[in-house]
Amino acid sequence: MGKYLIGVDVGGTTSKIAVFDSENISEILVKTAVPARTESGGVHILPDIAEAVSVLTEELGIGMDDIAGIGIGVPGPVVRDKETGGSYVNKCVNLNWGIKDVAGELSELTGVSRVAVLNDANAAALGEVICGTSKEIAETRGTYDDMTAVVVTLGTGIGGGIVKDGEIIQGAFGSAGEIGHMKICPQHPLLGEINACCSRDEPDESGTYASAESGADGAAESGADVADEAVRSFNDLEYYASATGIARMARATLATLSDESSLRVLVKSKGNGAEGDYSAVDAKAVFDAAKAGDELALKVVDFFAETLGTGLAAVSSVIDPDVFIIGGGVAGAGDFLLTRVEKYYRETVFHASHNTGFRLAVLGNDAGMIGAACALL
Repeated sequence: MGKYLIGVDVGGTTSKIAVFDSENISEILVKTAVPARTESGGVHILPDIAEAVSVLTEELGIGMDDIAGIGIGVPGPVVRDKETGGSYVNKCVNLNWGIKDVAGELSELTGVSRVAVLNDANAAALGEVICGTSKEIAETRGTYDDMTAVVVTLGTGIGGGIVKDGEIIQGAFGSAGEIGHMKICPQHPLLGEINACCSRDEPDESGTYASAESGADGAAESGADVADEAVRSFNDLEYYASATGIARMARATLATLSDESSLRVLVKSKGNGAEGDYSAVDAKAVFDAAKAGDELALKVVDFFAETLGTGLAAVSSVIDPDVFIIGGGVAGAGDFLLTRVEKYYRETVFHASHNTGFRLAVLGNDAGMIGAACALL
């Protein structure tokens, strides 16, 4: 029986691969990354991973017989076959995969019989629970039993994973924990301010507003398209609270409100005031400005915090976890972000779940590889 484990985190642009000692899963012995070639239906992705695994084992001076198993996280739902006990991937759109037997194909390519496949957000969640920020909670208790953690990854979208008693909850169709796709209807005052400046009517059935009329200084007219994209009455949680959503709301606020803001420098650097290139404003710029006391940026951050905090309160009504672990690129804002989200969570949540813990993730970009390997323990 081999003593080494392989952890793979497949993304839309790269596949990250690491080798672990099964007795110390927290430490990466060696790792690499290879492009995820998505052309031709993504047929090259798994062969490229298999080749990278071979290179890593050679680098360590070990053979494939020394590999006890491969864990792989993929950006799509993983469904368990209740009859065979196996699994299959139910479409990874950004990899151009349809229904795919990832475990079987990777096993054949590498010669490793034991291959575990899980959703990439679930892999990151498992890594954070077993080896990351909630590890100390479990160690204090002496066990992972009766501990539930929800890991939220804030990036281009919002990913999520639910870990109970040290194991991932996948659901009947592999989509448990996909909290980014929860439908939500924000009620934050900032939406009212933007709508008032644009002299909007009520949204149509899709949540889209009619074209804005010209407002003070022409700001509403020039920013109408930007505001229309941002201010919808009903959409996915990730539409509002992901890195993309934060930037979208900031651009709409800059385009329609007259508030002074250091963020306007970014707009003017690529264009002319309200008619500039709003793509220069991203989530990091918003949080940096807010930390410096910028009032407009603080409004946007407050909108984000209330929307996410309220969404997590809804998750608690179903899951009632011990802890929420917040990771992803947006979580780089640290406690400045966490305390604000936690505030709105506690104001909104059912009283019985008021004491849910909030932590920042600690494993960073390695979480998916570590978690994929943890699935083999």
